[in-house]
Amino acid sequence: MVDNLDRLNRFLTDYFTGLKLQEPLFYAWTVALRLETKEVFGSYEKIKREKLTQALAWFDALFSSGQEIILVNDYQKKVGLLPVLQKEAPNTQSIILSQTVDYNGQILTMARDIAVCQAGSVGVDRIMSAIINKSYGGAPIGSVFFLNLPQKAIFNLFSEVGADVVASEATTLRPLYHEFTRFVPEKDRGRIRHGLNV
Repeated sequence: MVDNLDRLNRFLTDYFTGLKLQEPLFYAWTVALRLETKEVFGSYEKIKREKLTQALAWFDALFSSGQEIILVNDYQKKVGLLPVLQKEAPNTQSIILSQTVDYNGQILTMARDIAVCQAGSVGVDRIMSAIINKSYGGAPIGSVFFLNLPQKAIFNLFSEVGADVVASEATTLRPLYHEFTRFVPEKDRGRIRHGLNV
């Protein structure tokens, strides 16, 4: 079996030296893009549907079906994607990141699921829908990172508000910046333009 943790660590070391895989990615890496979903009015169902459509458009612009990806989900124990990932990516590996004891003596465990698979082989729409739903009282889900191996890029939909995308080279993110400029927050444009040399 492929050692997923080894693949993940190698990828980060080779292309994102010093980057900790945690939210928010945007402030942790120079070559970064932040996209925010547009305000939507209507029922919660309509809002969630439109925000999901926006997020999937960003994802599809960066990931092509068949590309090799690493999917990482960091979560407090029992709040993970492991059953979903194991069904869709049988080689999913789960590790413990940390264990601490709170003031009540309860053990708090942070875990990480790592799946090496192909874009299009996992239910990206279901995963992103769960991320968006958690802001509206849905089931909790951890921090999910999609690592695009050929593009040397990382995509993180951090909530229904938006997504961060980082890359090892500015040329990877420039087309996304130009295509989705209307989703780039005004307050972050200077930092993004500087990092992408646009």
